[in-house]
Amino acid sequence: MALVDANYRFTYVDVGSNGRVSDGGVFRQCTLQESIENELINFPGPKELPGRDKKVPFVVVGDEAFPLKEYLMKPYPQRCGLDDSQRIFNYRLSRARRIVENAFGILCNKFRVLRAPILSSPDKVEKIVLCCCALHNYLRPEIQTANDAENGQDIGTGLLKSSSRRKSQLLPGKTNSG
Repeated sequence: MALVDANYRFTYVDVGSNGRVSDGGVFRQCTLQESIENELINFPGPKELPGRDKKVPFVVVGDEAFPLKEYLMKPYPQRCGLDDSQRIFNYRLSRARRIVENAFGILCNKFRVLRAPILSSPDKVEKIVLCCCALHNYLRPEIQTANDAENGQDIGTGLLKSSSRRKSQLLPGKTNSG
């Protein structure tokens, strides 16, 4: 599981969950949900969207498996009849979720070791995946957004949690000095 910014950089990575666990289950077990709810992550404050006066908060985008939270947007369920505005919302949300899918695609194209099962111990595989994500961020082109310039840092820089079978890490992005 990963949290990715608009520049395809990984800001949070959770490695080591069993593949049978749903995305929502992984989210409940990783440090990200607790960190967000306890305000340990430095999310930017609400901002006005271009052409609008109302400030809106920054949110995490998830799929149907995620719980609906104030900080987490998920699509309307498909099983009930959706009106046009709900269908449009789901389409636009899926476009936002594609950023994460594209980041994983870029990662796998850059580090081909991730294209097939890695024949190594689980601890080494976790380290390889985390290393690939950190290198991916380092190799991403420097794109300074207005939000980055205002805050002076990426969200979530520096949180690290490690246990015997799971590795979670908020990965630092590039800074102006680096």
